[in-house]
Parts: sequence; C-alpha cells; structure tokens
Amino acid sequence: MTKKGFFAVVIAAATLLLLLLPVNAVLAAPAKAQTAVTVTVQLVDSKGEGIKGGVIRYYQYPYSWTNFGTTGDNGTVSLDLLPGKYDFQMVFHNGSLTKPGETIDATSNTVRFETINTIVQLGTAGLPGGVV
Repeated sequence: MTKKGFFAVVIAAATLLLLLLPVNAVLAAPAKAQTAVTVTVQLVDSKGEGIKGGVIRYYQYPYSWTNFGTTGDNGTVSLDLLPGKYDFQMVFHNGSLTKPGETIDATSNTVRFETINTIVQLGTAGLPGGVV
C-alpha cells in the first residue's frame, strides 16, 4: 500500500468515527438523576417527648462522617439527602449510639433514636466500708 492509500484509509476511518459518535450519543440512555428527600432524625425520651441537644452525624460509604445537625426543642432536625443507605450516629450527654444501614428513600425517611427509662439506685453494693 502506498503512503497516499494509507492516508486515504486513515481519513476514511476517522470520518466514519466522527459520523458515528453523534449517533451513539443520541442513542445512549439518559442518566436518571436522583432527587434528594428530606430526612428527619428524632431524639425522644421513653415517653416519646422530644429531646433538645442531640448531635447527629451521618456516613455513606466511601465518604466520611458528616455533620447532620443538632436536635431542636421538639427533638428533631431535618436535612435533604439523596436516597441510599446511611449510618446515623446520635451523640447526647457524652453517650452515643450508631444505627448502621438505614435505608433512605421517598417513603422511609425518618430515623428515630429513643432513650430508655432507667432507675438508678444508690447503694454500697455490699462493699465493706462503703458509704453513700
């Protein structure tokens, strides 16, 4: 093959590629955009009353922990997130609880943290010399 023939083949192939690229772009399925949903995180006591001051973070692999917010007077805080699986962590009075694998979508978008009622009894627990 001569140089002239070789260049003719290369130009023909390049022209064919240029003609096919727009067709492929038109035929490709459009990407489906996800719509964010409003997620509400609740911190309530054992009676269902909201607790103010709970600090929430969320995590979605492969990202890192991100601040979600702090519960207000009614014990809730809301933020828009894309649907998916998240881990949520509540920190309140130096204690924390993590809820892994919470699925967030248009129908399931509330995460609830609830404290439990405990009775604390002061005593020496049978220790000799213990004073309360």
